Amino acid sequence: MIGKILGDRLFSSGIGGPFYSIKCSLTGFGRDIPFRFICPLLTPLTLILCFICPPAYAVIMSRAFLPAHGEIRQPVGLTVFNARGELLIAAVFWWFMLIAGYEVVSFVISAESEIYAKAARAGKSLQLATPEQMAYVTAVTRSYFALAFVLMLSLILSLTLSFAGLSRSFSPLKLTLRAVFVNLPGYICLLMVMLLLFAFIEKEFSTLKIRHITGFMLGRKNFDPTWPFLILRIYLLGAFCAAAALCSALSLRLWVPFKSDEKK
Repeated sequence: MIGKILGDRLFSSGIGGPFYSIKCSLTGFGRDIPFRFICPLLTPLTLILCFICPPAYAVIMSRAFLPAHGEIRQPVGLTVFNARGELLIAAVFWWFMLIAGYEVVSFVISAESEIYAKAARAGKSLQLATPEQMAYVTAVTRSYFALAFVLMLSLILSLTLSFAGLSRSFSPLKLTLRAVFVNLPGYICLLMVMLLLFAFIEKEFSTLKIRHITGFMLGRKNFDPTWPFLILRIYLLGAFCAAAALCSALSLRLWVPFKSDEKK
């Protein structure tokens, strides 16, 4: 069995749960989850919905898991009405983290830009791979990766709170914090793998884009990576959003793909 049951509404899936979730979202196939909810062709819609309003995506995904724990399925409207408080808190939390993260990163980049501009004026040399230029690029890259990490974890928390409310859990906020905390090691591993994967993708994209531009300037036709890499980014981001929903449902035992392996 993957993970450990901590209660009727709480499950710690360790590292295996998050990686099984991303495998399901990448392929569209998983135990006890209808294909139509995690179809890879729907990743653009998933990405847009999670960016605008994660609780709305949780409402859609909840129809794949609920009812759970012997409950009777309710109409969508009634389910949303009963969980309106948790859904509103989850939406406000998401937009707060989104706006706050953007403001913090903008401030850091602005400060680093001023430092770089002063260093460049003092150096009076061609700004091509200079120490101050590399320091500026490193600081900006670090800021963007930190923002991505925080937002990805915030998405999981927002979805978990939404699912806790939709499933009519007792003390949804407390249950959400416990569910995220006990599964935090697995979430961190998944987020780090995703960030490293995107770092590799961006590195390869930059290399291929420079080759394409160089070839264009020299009158040669080289591979243009713009559209293939754009599709790849959308696919991976959408898959992560679906995996975040699966992880959230798994932590609350709304999705129980390993139930046949349970011994207790």
